Amino acid sequence: MKGGSAKYLIKEGFRNLWTNRLMTFASVGVLTACLLLVGFAVLFSENVSSIVGYVEEQNELVAFLKKDNTEEENLALQKQIAAMEDVDEVVYVTKEEAWDIQKEKLGDAASLLEENGDNPYYAYFTIREKDLEKIDITTAAIEKLDGIEKVNSSNGFAKSIVQIRKMVNIFGGAVIAALVLVSLVIIANTIRSAVFSRRKEINIMKYVGATNGFIRVPFLVEGVILGVIAAAVSFLLIWGGYSLLYDALTGDMMASFVANALKSMLPFREVALQVGLLFLGAGVLTGTLGSLISVRNHLKV
Repeated sequence: MKGGSAKYLIKEGFRNLWTNRLMTFASVGVLTACLLLVGFAVLFSENVSSIVGYVEEQNELVAFLKKDNTEEENLALQKQIAAMEDVDEVVYVTKEEAWDIQKEKLGDAASLLEENGDNPYYAYFTIREKDLEKIDITTAAIEKLDGIEKVNSSNGFAKSIVQIRKMVNIFGGAVIAALVLVSLVIIANTIRSAVFSRRKEINIMKYVGATNGFIRVPFLVEGVILGVIAAAVSFLLIWGGYSLLYDALTGDMMASFVANALKSMLPFREVALQVGLLFLGAGVLTGTLGSLISVRNHLKV
């Protein structure tokens, strides 16, 4: 195709959008709505995964040390546990620190502990896992070590968190796939209506000898432009809406576990590039495919 012809066809694509601006508006509106649904589904899935990840980080093993251990033995145990494959971090709390922590929790009632004089608390390790699915293996390995009195772990809670994460990934993926499929169908039908309204124009072009490729290009240009416009509008809308929601949920909140979990939501700047590229790619691809599918039947004269 010569440069002049290409320029003419692209210009025709822009002109047709303006000439059929009612259908252009309808197509952009439908595609924007579909992109927004997909975008919110992606953001919801990502944020639930982030919040579940925060909850995972709060789930720790507590390994109590035998009272007759020496300080050197405890430090050696700390290094041994830290070297385990699935252990992320080991924090050592001495008997004195454990006693101070408990007295701080008791407040005025701490004087009851001081009357006895003896420190009744064990030194312990708080251990953070890399992968909660392997928490049972790590717990069993630590319990076998000499110098460990017992290990407390919320295995049931950890397994629940792992199941929630898996369900969110599966459900989120299924919802996104379904929305993408629905979007393709809706957009194809919307663009088909636009093409159908211009079927006489296509037939005339065929009768005067225009090739299928020559006829398709303006519609492809229209599809690409529709996709870009819808992507830009969707990005701005989801940016504003998500930012308002993020500020509302992570603003002045009580310092509670739920509040801290919600504060692990992803700020939009961390996902802006991915969302923008997703919208642009999905918008252009959907608009182009919709145009190709819709114009195909009207090329048969």
